[in-house]
This record gives sequence, structure tokens and C-alpha cells, in this order.
Amino acid sequence: MSVIKVKGKGTWQKVWNERCDVSHRSLYPSFQKVIGIMIKVRKTIPVALAIIVSAVPYNTPSKHAIAQMSDLKGAKYSSDIGGLNAEIRRNPKSPDAYLKRGKFYLNTFEDDLAMSDFDRAVALAPSYSESYFVRGELFKNMGEFDKAIRDLKVAATSPDRRLASISLRLLAGCYGEKHEYTKAADIMTQAISKGYTKQLGLRDRAVFHFRDKKYSEAISDVNDIQASELGGDTILLRANSRRELGQYKSAIEDYGLAERLFQKARGGATMSAPDWKKLRETMQGRVDCLKKMGNSVAAARESVSMEKMEKAVLQQTPFRGEGGL
Repeated sequence: MSVIKVKGKGTWQKVWNERCDVSHRSLYPSFQKVIGIMIKVRKTIPVALAIIVSAVPYNTPSKHAIAQMSDLKGAKYSSDIGGLNAEIRRNPKSPDAYLKRGKFYLNTFEDDLAMSDFDRAVALAPSYSESYFVRGELFKNMGEFDKAIRDLKVAATSPDRRLASISLRLLAGCYGEKHEYTKAADIMTQAISKGYTKQLGLRDRAVFHFRDKKYSEAISDVNDIQASELGGDTILLRANSRRELGQYKSAIEDYGLAERLFQKARGGATMSAPDWKKLRETMQGRVDCLKKMGNSVAAARESVSMEKMEKAVLQQTPFRGEGGL
């Protein structure tokens, strides 16, 4: 079953396209929520209905999903935006009023309107850190990384340590998107020192180190994360780092642990394309390590097992999308 991908740099387009690979039936409501919002605020009904028809589970009648999404302008939406507009009329020079409405537009995926309100908030209060933060975050989501960096640098100077730490985390992400991984890792260190959650900060910094080919630093960061906070993705990153350093035996152990964590997280749900990509990476990692260790027999056996599993996944996955298997 195919999926229609959509063009554009806005948040809702990004959210939709990121979910095109997902085949967990439990996540289909996410598809429907995104398209429901799209219908409400964009009124692109023919495209939206076409996407819903392609995205709903094969065992769910399309007309039922379409009926759920057919409320073009809900009463709550009208009530909420009406109240926010009234607040701005009462306080036309209040940056907080524009921030509130901008955040509402952001949550309803109306990026252009949100940006306009954030611009107005910055103009009304040039020293107000939160205005720069929300606008910088929106710029980042839109892929405008240089503009995001400009705003987030201002937000990061806030005396509010929480706001400053989150701003630094987003700032590090912007530099990561620009492939400036050393700078991204350094800024993430600052974020941690400002109070950003250490476990998450270490995980993000490990990713930057890995992409910067600083594999020992990546391993060190993963090792510093509490065991209870380690997920399959983080263990997989450590496994790949160890493989790059020639630590093949340790890498194989980590690939096995990552696979178990992925399977545990998935539970009994049907395997999706992203699930399989992660699982396949762990198996391919073991194959590569076994070959490097000269164990061609075990490598061949692992390759056969991987091919069999891929065929099984292809047969059982009802919805894969363009970016699928």
C-alpha cells in the first residue's frame, strides 16, 4: 500500500513525512491526527482524504477514518483562537499575548502565522528571551538553521537556566544539522552544565562524537549513561563505535544487546519498516564483525538469517510507504 508524501518545510509536512515509514497499527491515530489538523487549518480536503485512504490500516474501512476527519472547523478551534485574538485586541503591545497566539498557531501547524506573531513579540520586547527561543525553535523545525542559531544564541543567555539549557540543546542540534559536529558537542557540554538532563545530553553528545568520527569519546559518553536509561539506539551507536575501533568482540555483544532492547520496545506489535531497519543494522553489524574476525562461516549463517527475516517482514507488513523497506 503506497503513501502520498507531501512537499514543504513546515512542521506538519515534516511530521507527516517522518511517519510515512511507520506501520505500527497503534500509531495510525498519529497519521489521522496530522491529517485532521491539515484539513482544519489548510482546507486541502482532496489531498487530505487521499492520504487518509492510503494511510489507514488495511482492516479499517476508509470511510470510517474519513468520517472521523471530516470536521473542517471544530468549535474548540474557533473558540480558542477567538479568545487569543480578543486578548491581543485588549493588549496590543503585550509580547506575551502574541507569544500565546503564536504557540497556538504552532500547535495547529500554521507556521507562517506563528512566525508572524513571534516576530511581533520580538519587536515589542527585544530583550525577552522566550520570544527568541520559540522563534529559533520554529526556524530549526523549518530547516532555517542559520536563523535558528541567531535566535537561540540570544535565548541561551537567559538567566533562566532551564530556558538557557534547552536553547543550548537546540543550538547544538542546529550545528549538528550543519555537520559542525565538534561545535555541536561543545555546545551540548554547555547545555549539560546549565542543567539540561544529563542522560539525554550525554546521548546527544555521543551522537555528535560518532558523526565526528570520535569513536572513543562516543563510547565514553554512552558508558556514562545510567543503565536504566540506555535504549537500543544508544547501544547500537556504541556497537558501531566499537566496530570502527576494531573492538569486534565487544561490538558483537553490543549488537546483541541492542537487538534485545529493540525487540523488547516493540513488544508484540507487527514489525514496521523502521523497526526492521534497526534490527537489520544490528545483524549486519554482527556480520561485518564476524568477517573481520575471520569467522566466515558464522558470518554466512547470520546473513542467511537476516535474509529470511527480511522476507518474513515484507510479507507481514501491511503498510510500508515510500521510505519503507
